[in-house]
Amino acid sequence: MAQQILNFQFPDAEQYAFLFENVHLVMLTWERDNAKFLFRIGSHRDDGVLELDYPGKTFNDRVLDTLENIFFIQVQEEGGDPASYVLGSYFEVEGQMFGAYYERSVQDQPGVVLFKIVGEVPDQQLEVPEEAEYKAAVEAFSAQHADIVEIDEANNR
Repeated sequence: MAQQILNFQFPDAEQYAFLFENVHLVMLTWERDNAKFLFRIGSHRDDGVLELDYPGKTFNDRVLDTLENIFFIQVQEEGGDPASYVLGSYFEVEGQMFGAYYERSVQDQPGVVLFKIVGEVPDQQLEVPEEAEYKAAVEAFSAQHADIVEIDEANNR
């Protein structure tokens, strides 16, 4: 018997695609209940449809626990207004974790800012990387994700 493909839409959910250690995921969130659900993106078809798969409870819990306090952030540049950013990629460079964030309100080609993630779950904090760390993170990010996001040297603004 052929499997029927159903088309699901969640009109009230906010959707955030991101990478966690090179696994392409989408998080659906509902503000009213603070609910979050993760799905692995299997493929992106030419007709715009994302084929999703459940990554498993253990992986799901690990990702949500790891990112809970660092997924959505506020960044305020000196003398500027605060801006909301969302995690686009959580990745490792030479044993150090980094987060690449993009501005939530920008739809087309948002700038990317990189932060070093220090501390243990759930007490992680974000720090601006030193110049050498930043360069290594940019190189790793570019190599791993060049097909998904363009780096805009937003950290140097």
